[in-house]
Amino acid sequence: MLRKSASVHKNPSGFTLVEILVVIATIAVMVALLLPGVQRARETARAVQCKNNLKQLSLAVHNFHDVERAVPSMDLADNWATWAVLLLPYLEQNNRYQNWNLKQQYFSQPNDAGGNVATFRCPSRHREMDRGDSRFYFGTFTVVTGPPGLGDYAGSWGTQANASNGVFRRATDLNGAMMVGNVSFPNTEITSWKHPVEFGDIADGLSNTLLFGEKYLDDESIEGSILNGNVQNTYVRVAGENNLIVGNSTDSSPIYDRRFGSKHSQVCHFALADGQVRAISKEINGRILQSLVELNDGDVTPDF
Repeated sequence: MLRKSASVHKNPSGFTLVEILVVIATIAVMVALLLPGVQRARETARAVQCKNNLKQLSLAVHNFHDVERAVPSMDLADNWATWAVLLLPYLEQNNRYQNWNLKQQYFSQPNDAGGNVATFRCPSRHREMDRGDSRFYFGTFTVVTGPPGLGDYAGSWGTQANASNGVFRRATDLNGAMMVGNVSFPNTEITSWKHPVEFGDIADGLSNTLLFGEKYLDDESIEGSILNGNVQNTYVRVAGENNLIVGNSTDSSPIYDRRFGSKHSQVCHFALADGQVRAISKEINGRILQSLVELNDGDVTPDF
């Protein structure tokens, strides 16, 4: 007798539409959960690198002080080299430094005297500088361009512009008068200068005095070269009761480009004169901030 073969039921291959949608939804949820963690980890790494940059800058100042017996001047004269140039040999950038003629203006320096040095840059900012600053000289009717140099850090100038009660100040002549250079012609030279601040001048103590900090930079701002001693906001900043860290909820001052600030959430990184690097709250009390800036105000700096 012929028997009918039993029918075989096979499971269909592949996924149904519903299963695919469930898988996609699950992946989307996992990405949504993981992405913030990845971003936080990246920002943590950037913050660590930012603090390391400030540490390297503070160590460079100490090495400079060992040689010159003084802190580097904020600039040698208006339009001359800044502290960022003077520290190049102490940041493994001696090849760039050798291309500088410190007696001459920034605008007389060759393009390869500059460049975007990694130590001057906060990794949380994404900016580039392909060329340096330019100036038209009426005396020679020429346009001259200096070397590029992007920078996200600034020296502590004082409690307000031109107060000069912070660590960084303009160089003086040998008689103690502030240096003044003739900027009418690009080949004008200065012949001698003196760095006016020594660590011994910091009566409040190196551990209570700001040396460097992160600059506030608007996302749309176009800044000049940190190597150019022309626009002081590019390489020095002010801080105090009337110049709080940008981001302070009680801040009402509109002069953002003179002050310290950070892309990091809630804090701004600073290097103290003793080499410490601190993440200081953007909400720090203005009186404490001012005490940290002034070299010898005599105040006892509270915990910060």
